[in-house]
Amino acid sequence: MLGLFYPLLVAHLVGDFALQTDGMIAAKKKYGVIGVLPHVSVVAVVTLVALFPILSKVWFYALVILGTHLFIDAGKIRLDAQVKSKWVSYALFLLDQALHISILWGVSTVATRAGIPNPFPDIALTTWEGAILLVCAAFVLGILFRVFIPAKWHNRWPGALGRIGAWFSTALGFWWAAPIPVVLGLGLLRWRQAEVTQVMWIEAIVGGVVAILFGFWYLML
Repeated sequence: MLGLFYPLLVAHLVGDFALQTDGMIAAKKKYGVIGVLPHVSVVAVVTLVALFPILSKVWFYALVILGTHLFIDAGKIRLDAQVKSKWVSYALFLLDQALHISILWGVSTVATRAGIPNPFPDIALTTWEGAILLVCAAFVLGILFRVFIPAKWHNRWPGALGRIGAWFSTALGFWWAAPIPVVLGLGLLRWRQAEVTQVMWIEAIVGGVVAILFGFWYLML
């Protein structure tokens, strides 16, 4: 089952976090269900890539994943707009992710029991686990900062690139070099902005530490 779940989870994390732009988020809030379509289109692409080797056997499961993603996101946006409470927004964000991942797990379980093969049998599970850790450190963490810490956040890519560098440095055994990309990412933000703000320091320090810890975690897999 994990052989099918892991590619789907990586695709979800990439589509829902790494490739969901601020413009897509704004479109959701402004246009409702219609505004969700650009984001779901991106999720569709990465999901189809994750299932491509066996797509002819799992097209129905792909439709289930994408249909429920659209329904969950549209429902979250509608409830968020009606209640207008930051605590409800936090709860809806967590519920949204729990539902998405639960559906991926359920689809993977049903498909595996139906005899659907692993789409990438030559890729070790530890490689998928490393990819999950990398995407979580680089992108999921950055979105969590922006959701749960009210502040004026700037471009998320410099911080993400810094965490990617820190993760790879640690995962390859060069943990002593991990702070370098984090500092470079902070420097890029400083170059783009007039000053280094408190949230920039939070993202650099906390994000760097998490990326390094996740890199060590991968070494222990």
